[in-house]
Amino acid sequence: MRYTLPTVQALRARSEIVSPLGALLGGAYAALLAFRPLRDPDLFWHLAVGRYVAEHHALPTRNLWSYTAPDQPFLASSWLFDLVLHGLERAGGFVLLQAVLALVVGATFAVLFLASRRRGASPAVALAICLALATASEARFTPRPQVVTYLFLALTVLLLGRPAEAPRPRVIALLALILAVWANMHAGVVFGLGVVGCCVVGAMFENRSAGWAGLAAPPSRRWLITGACCLLAAMVTPHTTGLLRYATFHLGEVNRVVELGEFATPTLRDSPIFWILLVLAPLLFFGARRRLGPGDWVALVAFGVLAARAVRVVVEFFLVVGPPFALALAVQFERLSAAPRLRRVPWVLPPAALAASLALAPFPWWHVFLRPRPGVDPWYVPMAALARARDWGIAGRCFAGWDVSGLVEWGAPEDKVQIDPRLLAYPPEVFHELGEAERSPEAFDALVRRHDIEWAFRSQRFMRYVGAGMFLPDRWAIVYWDESGLVLLRRDVPRFQSLIAAHEYHELLPSSPVLEQWTNLRGPARERWVEEAHRLAATSPRLVTPRVALALDALGSGRLDESRTLLNQAAGSARELSRLHPQPDGSVSTVTSIAFTLLAKALVSSGRLDEADGASREAVALAPRSADTWTGLGYAWMGANAARATEAFHTALRFRAGHPSAQAGLERLQGNSGR
Repeated sequence: MRYTLPTVQALRARSEIVSPLGALLGGAYAALLAFRPLRDPDLFWHLAVGRYVAEHHALPTRNLWSYTAPDQPFLASSWLFDLVLHGLERAGGFVLLQAVLALVVGATFAVLFLASRRRGASPAVALAICLALATASEARFTPRPQVVTYLFLALTVLLLGRPAEAPRPRVIALLALILAVWANMHAGVVFGLGVVGCCVVGAMFENRSAGWAGLAAPPSRRWLITGACCLLAAMVTPHTTGLLRYATFHLGEVNRVVELGEFATPTLRDSPIFWILLVLAPLLFFGARRRLGPGDWVALVAFGVLAARAVRVVVEFFLVVGPPFALALAVQFERLSAAPRLRRVPWVLPPAALAASLALAPFPWWHVFLRPRPGVDPWYVPMAALARARDWGIAGRCFAGWDVSGLVEWGAPEDKVQIDPRLLAYPPEVFHELGEAERSPEAFDALVRRHDIEWAFRSQRFMRYVGAGMFLPDRWAIVYWDESGLVLLRRDVPRFQSLIAAHEYHELLPSSPVLEQWTNLRGPARERWVEEAHRLAATSPRLVTPRVALALDALGSGRLDESRTLLNQAAGSARELSRLHPQPDGSVSTVTSIAFTLLAKALVSSGRLDEADGASREAVALAPRSADTWTGLGYAWMGANAARATEAFHTALRFRAGHPSAQAGLERLQGNSGR
């Protein structure tokens, strides 16, 4: 198809409008994904390091906050990032920190869009790739120095442009400046060196027929100069070559110390877009081989191997392979566009890519729009529990779980911890010691006594290195707990005796079966249970458990209106949690749902059928696939509406075949109808 000069000018003008708009859309979507409540445990030890640098005007060189390895050498590889992080938190709190994080992530994917356009991809294809890869990367949008690596890596790919074209001196200088700053922000600078190295190797391969003369040719010579300048720039750090050793440890040797999910092989279930891209890229690259260079193939192989080894490198793979993949895909659509009827097909790509990537994401699509909110995630970061411990003057050697030890280092630096996620701040023996201790409560107790640990600070999560299920009740007392954390004190420490006597929880604990307790507890134990529920409800407004307990107590005393008010409060708290952390089965709170069925039963018995109907609908909304909920509704309506009860029992059996209570309810209804 031939274009006249006015047509070419019109297309160029439209491209000048569409490209910035595409970069803005892609960047805004990525920023939306990144602006979520802060919950990454590493955030707080980064803040602690940044505070140390700001206060001492020097880098920490040893492990400052541990009693198990206080003299272990520590390389502050991300000291500049930590210092900036500390400054942002001091200037505007966690909200400013969130906003800057979202801007960095948004800028990364705007640059990815521009890099794809520079390689020759159409705006529609570039935007589609940007949206899909942003969705696939969202799990890594955390307040860690890796986000700086993402931005600088995208900028490096953009500046290098087409690997077949050697960079000009101005670009080389800009690349060197980026890598020099990057090297003080994160050890991920090695990925920038890797991209440059792939281009250098590609250029050497392209000129291989000329032998040594080809290496002396201006393009090859310029690539060699680029590589040398970038390597020297990456050494402009207080750590020089130590930074490269730090990076190679994380890329190859880390599993000798500890097994972490981010260093595991990405699975098809958790990272489907990565595997789709890895399979399709060679096919599309081959189809566009005349417009791609050897450097693109080298980068595909090198970063593909790294990402296939560790899910942590998947985003780097996306940023490096994304632009040439977008070009290769655009080539295929150019061929389709030769047919007039298919000319507009590429503009279907962005919404289709967004819809497909959200369908493959490990979270519901609507979660993207409900999750953004300012501040720290209260269900993951137990800041209130730490504040309560400090208010009570609790101090001494602390067992802090792996996921909250950084919070102690930042919020209570005078209390030493046994271990934190800074892998090279501890010898491997420290990790192995804790791993062995978690094999049994007795072994764990021996570890506690060996290090003279006096109090413990834990989250509500069950994972390795947090002491979950290891604290024996006869030796430890829980004096505070809420939706995200708990504080435990050793019973044999004399100075804690008054705190334990005044604040220990005996009956209502994080793992308490509230419904069974309501049914079975009697006498003083029941009174303590109710008192502890009142105390928890007063100190932890987001906690569902105490409100359900108090609602059941009111229900047992015939105070139906009070019970309904308390259950509504519990449902509100559960829904707030579900908006941030939805369950795969769509349930919001099963225990609150079952409590609503008990309220519905009491309302039916009182003749308040309209209110019982409302309680029943609320029970289903909170746990739509719970067989216990549907069984409870069957019994609730058995005396007033046999058809509704029968339907509820059948629904329960559909969700759990052979459910004994549902089966018994059906048999009872059939027996009544037979009489």
